[in-house]
Amino acid sequence: MISKANLFYYLGQADKRGAFCAEYISTATAADQISQLEQYHLGSADPRSPVRFRWVEGSRMYDVLLSTAPSFLVAASFLDLLENIAATGHRSYGIELQDKEGELVECYRGLVVSGRCGALQLERSRVESRVGPNGATYDAKIGLYFDESTWDGSEIFAPKGTTLTFVTERVARELRKAKVSNIALTSLDEFERLW
Repeated sequence: MISKANLFYYLGQADKRGAFCAEYISTATAADQISQLEQYHLGSADPRSPVRFRWVEGSRMYDVLLSTAPSFLVAASFLDLLENIAATGHRSYGIELQDKEGELVECYRGLVVSGRCGALQLERSRVESRVGPNGATYDAKIGLYFDESTWDGSEIFAPKGTTLTFVTERVARELRKAKVSNIALTSLDEFERLW
């Protein structure tokens, strides 16, 4: 089977210095909070009211904000770009975002990833020897793969059983062209995983 992993990209947050970081506000247990955010992120549940987040640190309001995983908080301009290029496999949910002073921050929403593909095939990752920041070598697992026949064709999608966000090469190209801030795009065949 010929891999198309180089045609797909992992979409993550770049963790830029000074980026506004928000946490989910909920009285639920930590495990229930993660479960709720997973359901919102993957669209398996729709929140009945805006999902509440509050400032934790940072002040720079990028197109993508750091937040409690696996939520993906994005600026309206990010969603407008996806609409303008007619990207498939996404929608959004309302959020209530509070700044450091408790004031509401407008124009951000939670990203829903509705596209899907099958489970990751971790056995397809290759192992490469790499040198870490401390100079020690380690075995890195490189590449995220899935059975391409399980992909539903959406341009924004998540592998079964995960909250990872994948995008097509076209969407990655448009995000780069628009200089969307605080995103990291990594070709799936070059993705280094820690698990």
